[in-house]
Formats: sequence, C-alpha cells, structure tokens
Amino acid sequence: MAIVQSTKCALRVCKIEGADVRAHTQSIFVYETMCKPYLTATITINDNANIINNLQLRGGERVSFVIDTGVALS
Repeated sequence: MAIVQSTKCALRVCKIEGADVRAHTQSIFVYETMCKPYLTATITINDNANIINNLQLRGGERVSFVIDTGVALS
C-alpha cells in the first residue's frame, strides 16, 4: 500500500481563460473559508513564453485545474 502525502499530487490540467499553462505551473495553493462562497488559490507560473502577458488578465478570469492524488475514490 502506498503512503499518501496529503500535500503532494500530480497536476493533470491547469488552464487560465482556456490557455493551457500546466507545463509552466510550479505550484498551486488552494484556500477555503466559511466566509466566502468560493475557493481562492495562488498559482505560481514560470512564464518564459510570455503567456500571462498575452492573456491580458483583468481579474475574475476563469481558472480550472485537475489534480491526481493517486488515491482511488470509492
């Protein structure tokens, strides 16, 4: 049986406004609070290709990501 590390996972998908930034993503920290009806996150991206500037982000853009924890859900 594998040892599960609760803070480690594999990033399968990471998109900002539909642009695939998975290959450039260094880390994602997700925050949840009872005071907000949504999650917030901090994503660190190594952007040598100038992807972020070309997206012309204003705030409120849709971000999606999929992680694999290596644990099967039952």
